[in-house]
Amino acid sequence: MIVNTQDTVQSLLDRSEFHFYLTGGRFFKTESPISDCDYFVQDSREVRSFLGNEGFRGFEWNYEELRNQDYLKDHQTVVVLASEDCGTHIQLVENAAIKEKAQELLWFFPELMKELEGPKDRRRFLWNRLYDYVSNNK
Repeated sequence: MIVNTQDTVQSLLDRSEFHFYLTGGRFFKTESPISDCDYFVQDSREVRSFLGNEGFRGFEWNYEELRNQDYLKDHQTVVVLASEDCGTHIQLVENAAIKEKAQELLWFFPELMKELEGPKDRRRFLWNRLYDYVSNNK
């Protein structure tokens, strides 16, 4: 089981055979001193086993506040795993390449970045439209 500091988690992810992508406030440079760390990774049986062995669990094993975040309205997110102290969230996604391209698009359109500061339902809508755009314009 890992001790969850940002450096320890990053070191663990770097040593794995899987490609983890930084996302959330730390990726978009909107984090606060108390922000958690968010990543996404291509969902697979192997990545679930790896993360489970390192102490990551589905939200049903963690704090009530995590269940209320309702990530699953994000069309790419299959499940979100969290470290036991809830300092790191890892989104297991249907297609990491699509999510990565959608995330990159946000850097090219600063006006869209402002939408991420709004209500969660608006953020989910934006992400889902970006996924649609990327999927249809490969």
